[in-house]
Amino acid sequence: MENYYVDENTRLKSFNTNLDDMMASGSAILSGLRDQRVLSTSIVKRQANDENDAELCKGRPPSEYFRLTADEDCRDVVRCSVQGLLALRCPSGLAFDIDKQTCDWKSNVKNCAQLEKPRLTAPLLATDEPICETGKLACGNGDCIDKELFCNGSPDCVDGSDENACTVEKDPNRAPPCDQSQCVLPDCFCSPDGTQIPAKLEPANVPQMIMISFDDAINNNNIDIYEKIFKDGRNNPNGCSIKSTFFVSHKYTNYSAVQEMHRKGHEIAAHSI
Repeated sequence: MENYYVDENTRLKSFNTNLDDMMASGSAILSGLRDQRVLSTSIVKRQANDENDAELCKGRPPSEYFRLTADEDCRDVVRCSVQGLLALRCPSGLAFDIDKQTCDWKSNVKNCAQLEKPRLTAPLLATDEPICETGKLACGNGDCIDKELFCNGSPDCVDGSDENACTVEKDPNRAPPCDQSQCVLPDCFCSPDGTQIPAKLEPANVPQMIMISFDDAINNNNIDIYEKIFKDGRNNPNGCSIKSTFFVSHKYTNYSAVQEMHRKGHEIAAHSI
């Protein structure tokens, strides 16, 4: 039993062919899942209306899907692109989950009336005049809470804004910058700007290659984790976004999620069969 790599130009064709071979074994479960695969998610360019499209896409992330109307079918969404709005329709029997940004069983989707992902309220961390007393910071609505309550994994502001600015750059409780006078090799090493290399080696002489891969099913149990790992702005030194190879197993896989990962540029390969 071996993993084998699927060439980029033929990955989906080979992937489907191998799954068809699996179906031939006569498994009723796999046969049922194959029906789901055949009804694949489709992405097409929507008829252009430049003025309306520009207004709809104003301030909206290009990778975020949203609904134009709320209906019971709940299958149709669009996203912005340089070509205009691109429409996506989930397979029959599935619906699009706005919060998770993927197709799911219709019975699992509870936000069909929701047109877009809610916009997160940001705390008031940088203001011209202090809002709160020493040791406290302001929520998005101006309420003051203890600084230690920010980014602790539990919303303490009424609007939840204390958990909405928790990146390495914005977290008010992030670790202080490293002190190279205290952090000394061989016991410790730190780089204030993240670019310095131990022993002052030149970057050209220090190969830094990281290969990222995952195996087994892609579904609603892990797609949120992948979204966090491969979030917008996490790029290689050349500016290209980081990608991974997914060795996907057939069982329990959501194929609309697989297609979405492929659309974002990740490599799709077949798991051991």
